[in-house]
Amino acid sequence: MAMHRWRPGTACVGLGLILLLTAAFAACTSTAPAAPAAPTAIPSSTQVRLVWTAPTSGGSPITGYVVTPFKAGVAQPATTFASTATTQDVTGLASGTAYTFEVAAVNAVGTGPNSPASATVTTLTSWLVPVAGQVAQIVVDSTGKYAYATNKALNEVEVLDIATRTLLTPIPVGSQPYGIDFSPDGKTLYVANSGGSSLSVVNVATRTVTKLITIPPAPTLADRPLTIAIASNNIALVGTTFNGSGYGGRLMSVNIATGAVNQSNCCLNHLTTEITPMRASGDRSKIFFTLGDDSGGRVYSYTAATDTISPSTSLNASVRNVSVDGTGQVVAWDNYQGTQFTDGSLLLQGTVSGGGQTAAAVSPAGDTAYRVENDPTNYSANAVLRFISITRFLGGSSEILADSVPVYSSSSVALVPGGSLAVIESTHGMVVAQLPTF
Repeated sequence: MAMHRWRPGTACVGLGLILLLTAAFAACTSTAPAAPAAPTAIPSSTQVRLVWTAPTSGGSPITGYVVTPFKAGVAQPATTFASTATTQDVTGLASGTAYTFEVAAVNAVGTGPNSPASATVTTLTSWLVPVAGQVAQIVVDSTGKYAYATNKALNEVEVLDIATRTLLTPIPVGSQPYGIDFSPDGKTLYVANSGGSSLSVVNVATRTVTKLITIPPAPTLADRPLTIAIASNNIALVGTTFNGSGYGGRLMSVNIATGAVNQSNCCLNHLTTEITPMRASGDRSKIFFTLGDDSGGRVYSYTAATDTISPSTSLNASVRNVSVDGTGQVVAWDNYQGTQFTDGSLLLQGTVSGGGQTAAAVSPAGDTAYRVENDPTNYSANAVLRFISITRFLGGSSEILADSVPVYSSSSVALVPGGSLAVIESTHGMVVAQLPTF
């Protein structure tokens, strides 16, 4: 009887043949991927971030995606992403334009069908409202209809109709107005005249100055009122300035109901630096302020309920701007390296680096900030407004603004009630900007 001898490699050859046939069978039976579900679209000014879920692969691994924008129902040039990532940025879009997006997955077999269209999104835009002179600080009324901005060069307060983006008749005030804030009832504006020794008291309804409150200069300092923030107990904190730098200013306490003016015993040897940035919380229960030319970044809080100022906390970098949420629980402190976030007790919670010279505004809920960023290598370039998630301490999408921002100033950023717009100090006036999202 014939014998079949086993030969080395016979089983391996057989196994290899089986695997080859299996792969060939799989290739014959694989299909292009299925269609993804409709993507989520998050707009910026000239780009949109898309997020979707990977579909079934059709038996062959997905190797990439093709995204097609549609404008007015007409397909625009598609973008191919040779990546399996399901979050991608589609760039090169027109600002202020409505788009939908469809996504198709790609594998070795081919390109699958397009997803259903995303919801329609409109890329963000901003508008420059030119202002002669130089805008310094901006506040927005509780209705969201009007913004009021001090103009140091023209000794007036500019009045902006936000919806129409037109300037109304300005309000003449004192010399070199800088700081500005509303009374707790919103019926009166208080303006710090940094070229003199007074606060202008403005009736909002009539847009006229009704009186002046004198801030007497210290005999040896010749200081003048510069910044102001008003608490719910009708106490206004006023930071003074002087010719020079270092410590030579004061923190003043002004009772706006009685007109009484007193020097606070706060700060280093009862003195402040030449600028004291400050901001009240939305409910005016607290005021937060900093010694702007102090390299240690000393920051403080004032509590209306007790009429007291906290001990200082050091953030270890000179702070140029402060913004607060609605209840004084989240505070953003901006410096040249980025933005530091503390809670209401001044305990550091997180830092978002970058942005060059920055200024931010915190949303009333305290979960979001909007930060103006400029290019430190090209200050004439248009600035951007970036979304920051405070809960994650991460920057999100950004919007290119319609103007640059002043080089040696922390831009004033005022959020418009309703949560969709901001009014921002810029080099040539004010920018009304739609707000980006994460």
